[in-house]
Amino acid sequence: MERFNFSRWKLLMQQWGLAEHGPLFEMLQDAYRKEGRYYHTEYHVDACLKHLDRFRAELQYPDEVELALWFHDAVYDPFRQDNELKSARWAQAFLQSQNADANKTERVYQLIMATCHGALPDTDLQAASHPDQNWMLDIDLAILGAPFDGYRAYEQAIRNEYREVPLAIYCQKRAELLKGFLQEASLYQTEVFRIEREQQARDNLSWAIESLVQGAIPGA
Repeated sequence: MERFNFSRWKLLMQQWGLAEHGPLFEMLQDAYRKEGRYYHTEYHVDACLKHLDRFRAELQYPDEVELALWFHDAVYDPFRQDNELKSARWAQAFLQSQNADANKTERVYQLIMATCHGALPDTDLQAASHPDQNWMLDIDLAILGAPFDGYRAYEQAIRNEYREVPLAIYCQKRAELLKGFLQEASLYQTEVFRIEREQQARDNLSWAIESLVQGAIPGA
């Protein structure tokens, strides 16, 4: 990936009516390339943007969703619970420094907070019910319904990000998390993701849980 898609970043900045902000781009690039990241990297952002391109016409505020995707995992420490909050505040601070529209800024903040996957956004600006948040969630979780080989690579990458956690503890906690996903009536919020990925996601999760309860990393 050439320069983490700088041409796309510049186009997005134009859509927002902003300068190129090359230094900020470099900071984001460095963040996603930090040592210890195996899944939450620039390639995850790139995959999300490709999904966005497919469904852009379905979104009410596509430019806000795109900027949210660029920032949504910018801060990532697997042992902290405030990654989304810090990422959202980074995006918020940037937009406020540019005197961006307050409603647009708030939407970006809430879109990033929606990726907490289970934690509701902390303000009531059309928050949990806004349809763009459904697309944001489904794009972020698209990997769960990826073809088997892609999902297996994802599970191995996540384990690498938590490699300091003892295997037995990791398998227990990871299995609990994946079981929680399976207990949802639907893993995806939008009809198109449900049609395309729901069954594959459930098959992937069931396979991973079976390995984890046996104390093994899925596909290892």
